Amino acid sequence: MDWALLTQTVERLDTLEGMDFLHELSEIEETDPDLAARVKNLRSNRWNASSFMQTRMPGAQEPRTTMFGAGDKIGVWEIAECLGAGGMGEVYRATRADKLFDQQVALKIAKIKTKSFRNRFESERQRLAQLEHPNIARIIDGGTADNGGPYLTMEFVDGMPIDAFVKANQLGREARLGLIGELCVALSHAHGRLVLHRDIKPDNVLVNTDGMARLIDFGVASLLDEPVREDEPGPLTLRFAAPEQLLGQPVSAATDVFAVGMLAHLLEIGALPKRLPDGGVLVDVKALADEDLSAILGKATAFDPSDRYASADALGDDLRRFVEGFPVAARPLSPLRRLRKLVARNTLASAMSAAAIAAVVAGVIGVSVFAVRADDEAKSARFAEQQGARTIEFYETINGGYTRFTSSIDPTSALAEEYSKALLELEAKADANAQTDYQGTLQTYVFLAEFYADQGRDRDASRLGEKLSNHVTELTYASAFTLFGLVHLSRGFVEDQKLVERLDMLYEFFSADRVAHSFDLAINRCVRSEFTADKSDAQQCVDLAKDHIAKVDMQNYSEASGVLPLLAYGVDGALALKEFDQATAFAKSGLQFYENESRPGSVPEPSFWMNLSDIAQAQEDWPASIENLTKANALIEGDQRFPWLEVSLMLEMAQSNLAIKDFKNLEASARKALNQAEQLYGSDHHHVRDARSYLAMVQADNGQRSEATSMLQQIIAEEEARNGNAEAVRRYNDMLATIAQM
Repeated sequence: MDWALLTQTVERLDTLEGMDFLHELSEIEETDPDLAARVKNLRSNRWNASSFMQTRMPGAQEPRTTMFGAGDKIGVWEIAECLGAGGMGEVYRATRADKLFDQQVALKIAKIKTKSFRNRFESERQRLAQLEHPNIARIIDGGTADNGGPYLTMEFVDGMPIDAFVKANQLGREARLGLIGELCVALSHAHGRLVLHRDIKPDNVLVNTDGMARLIDFGVASLLDEPVREDEPGPLTLRFAAPEQLLGQPVSAATDVFAVGMLAHLLEIGALPKRLPDGGVLVDVKALADEDLSAILGKATAFDPSDRYASADALGDDLRRFVEGFPVAARPLSPLRRLRKLVARNTLASAMSAAAIAAVVAGVIGVSVFAVRADDEAKSARFAEQQGARTIEFYETINGGYTRFTSSIDPTSALAEEYSKALLELEAKADANAQTDYQGTLQTYVFLAEFYADQGRDRDASRLGEKLSNHVTELTYASAFTLFGLVHLSRGFVEDQKLVERLDMLYEFFSADRVAHSFDLAINRCVRSEFTADKSDAQQCVDLAKDHIAKVDMQNYSEASGVLPLLAYGVDGALALKEFDQATAFAKSGLQFYENESRPGSVPEPSFWMNLSDIAQAQEDWPASIENLTKANALIEGDQRFPWLEVSLMLEMAQSNLAIKDFKNLEASARKALNQAEQLYGSDHHHVRDARSYLAMVQADNGQRSEATSMLQQIIAEEEARNGNAEAVRRYNDMLATIAQM
């Protein structure tokens, strides 16, 4: 079924009445009988369900015959007028007949057709009674009318449909998205009580005279844990329906998130996203005129429910971040784009000199101005090709990693020097304003730390981590998580004991959410165990990892992807305990994710093959180690996304080559690791020292034992001077001992 064609056809027919409608439908039946049948089925389902629980039907005329008329009484309520009728029920505006209160309600009464419909109405009353929220029209009363029909009364919301309210009041973007945010809060309340709405559209989101969004009409609602009923129609509003609704598949909270995304798109540009033939939609990026907002609405309306926001709260939070000028989850920022956001909202960053802004944020000065400063003519030619590329995107091409940076800019050039000076100036401004604008300072530190980490400049990242740790009482959850991520990068620059203390300080920032807290605690303990070499820490790492993983739905993409880092750390914890079976189970769970998913996860697939290599090395099964590393390398080769992972892989391959005395392949692996590590990290990095140590062993095998010994002694001195890793120093000394025995 071409859902784009069906949507267009239904929308066209909805504008016709009487004979015009019948004539048009007849023509469709002649040319496309299947399309005509679909149209009839949709209209039939819409009629059966539309007024079953619909509070108001704007523009609807009172039906010719109704069950009740003005003045009739149902319970303590007196009918004022009929608001609408459908195949399943009727809706009236009513007032208190006993005059005890001056109160208007929407009274909904079912037409009893089958037992299943009656049961559905009764369950509706029960589920609506759970919903007590200022943004949701509340249930007031219920009972059985004299004709035997069950009824309920709902708060009558005196307001306008949200799209009409926005247009009538000419609301700006912030106000429009604020109303959508209120809708997200209301849905979060309903979803928290396992109630879905399933029919979010402008007529079901009213804005009252106080400017508050009110969600009405849970008439086609269902429970999150309720099975799909084959004996009930599948009511939907075609224009706002999610793909799973069109295809008759199970619905979820993501179905409501989809409809909210559609509604937000309508409020923003006055039109819905384009419906595609497969039932998906395409947001209008050009009309939205903002990449972040386009990304948010694109994520909310993704075809696959698992690709949407995990909850209405998550969508609301991202919209709030967008309005406030913060980076949004729907469009993860490279460091340069994150800085542009920072400059836009932070007085500290805007205090930078024009030259510094020009050096860091593209768009201030044309790229060609920088091109002439590059020392290498070939590099200059590449810059010239980008003439006129004033946007941030060009700079993103050199900031995905230090490899791309050095391939575009000569690190000894004036451009690279100006680039670095700009970052240092930004850091100095942050330092100077630490007492008066600590939040702005922390935001700058977080940006710089992540920027340096992305470039492999571990020493600089570590320095920013130290500054963040000095402001630990003022950290947010997000900045605390950045500080946590810097712990590994700081090894070799900060004493292990200080890093352990830093990890312990972060306990207070763990999420209050039960499942998220479980993850935070487990991964913190796993990282801690790597620094303390304490078996009790390793045991807690393994136990907490297993406990958290048991709470996760590994068939859900978002949840499974999120737990991948814990699986990788769990391998290390299990290895420390020599629990090889458990370590293997963790690694294979990570690989299982990639067997089920073609989408990328939070930990790349090659990492888990490398985990299996670690397990094999721990058992001195060197052929198995090389086999797993070969599989990892096949996935990495030619992929520019993981240069840092390729360095680790080549070093691990060198270790296995050395164990089996395959010096030819050892040299190839070590040289590749050395070249890549120097490009990524510069010459003063522990990965560079590791690669040089393996090349020293190749020298020794070639009979140059004196030169190899001198090289290793120099490497040891460098590592110790950097407050280096004791394990690395031990390994280098073992190599010296091996050379002495040659």
